[in-house]
Amino acid sequence: MGNEDWQNRVDERLVDLTTAQKVTNDHLDQIDETLDALDRTIRGDYEKDHDGLVARFKEVEHSVSLLNAIILQDSTGKKGLVATVDALVSGNMEVVERRKHNVSIIIAIITSGALIITNLDKIGVFWMHLFGKPKPVEMKRIPRRVRTRPMMEGLDEHPGQD
Repeated sequence: MGNEDWQNRVDERLVDLTTAQKVTNDHLDQIDETLDALDRTIRGDYEKDHDGLVARFKEVEHSVSLLNAIILQDSTGKKGLVATVDALVSGNMEVVERRKHNVSIIIAIITSGALIITNLDKIGVFWMHLFGKPKPVEMKRIPRRVRTRPMMEGLDEHPGQD
């Protein structure tokens, strides 16, 4: 009987090992599926056209760079909102704003003048259409007074009759 007991124990161990191997394979399959899902989340899923976290982080990084350029001084030397707010608080922007306002008024006047000069003929046509042709002023006839001169003696009353 020693040989049969040994054979039964070997068979039980083989069954246990086989069962453990199947359970381990199932766990490895679950881990593999989880890793695939994480990879799709991180890198994106091209089949379903989903962006992953990497692409979204790049977009956020770009947006933060743009916001920094607006808020802080950018690489071109233009001052950002922080400098503008500081200048407004300190009152330095008043001169700059007045200058900008004056320049825009001067530009508007020059532009308007140029438009009027270049379109003078069209303005005349429009003016004539709007108000019509100017009518000549009719002067009232003042009745003439007929003066009579005293006749000189010796002249006929009707000259030219002989």
